[in-house]
Amino acid sequence: MLDNYCLAACHSEARNAVAGGNVNLEGYDNVKNWKDRIVSTMDYTGAFKMPRESAKLDSCTINKLKAWIAKGAPND
Repeated sequence: MLDNYCLAACHSEARNAVAGGNVNLEGYDNVKNWKDRIVSTMDYTGAFKMPRESAKLDSCTINKLKAWIAKGAPND
């Protein structure tokens, strides 16, 4: 999910300084550190709304991320 919606456009190691607001979501440790903020941007409850210049993600996709976090954000 993050590969399709986040890494390709902005939040990879190569692009995060320019387009991704210095938010690198490449690799498990980076994603785990940002997990709560990722949810708030995707469900539009935070200050930022992502994916930028795109429609809000469907609730099924957002709920998958929330379920992963609820399970303790395992590295799977």
